[in-house]
Amino acid sequence: MRFHGRTASAAVVISGALLGALASAAPAQASGAWNEWGLGSYHAGLDGTAGSSDVTLGGFACGGWSARLFYVQLVRSDGTKIRSTKSWAADGTYQYQTFYGATSPGTTYYVRWYGQDSNENNGFPAKCSGAGFDS
Repeated sequence: MRFHGRTASAAVVISGALLGALASAAPAQASGAWNEWGLGSYHAGLDGTAGSSDVTLGGFACGGWSARLFYVQLVRSDGTKIRSTKSWAADGTYQYQTFYGATSPGTTYYVRWYGQDSNENNGFPAKCSGAGFDS
């Protein structure tokens, strides 16, 4: 995997319970990439390689800043947008959505995370966030 220099993101220390939720959502046999960030309204993640044609996108956002919602977008490493999740509440809860037949095995993808206000406008920061994909 290599880092996409699309944003500068600080690392964040999160609770063991949340790390456990992320780990249990990302089976060891699956390919993909998972990321965690500190304060921000947009983050781009690490590259990961699809292991199948089905992909599960997921993420979380902590409350306490202006982001009330968030969503995750899967992007091929050439910049082509593949799929976007629905918007979820920025309440620290891990959320996920599966798309069938969306990816090509062996192809490299990364995720984008967006913080939103309650009207689904982008550009609103969350105190902490994370996103990734399994395929």
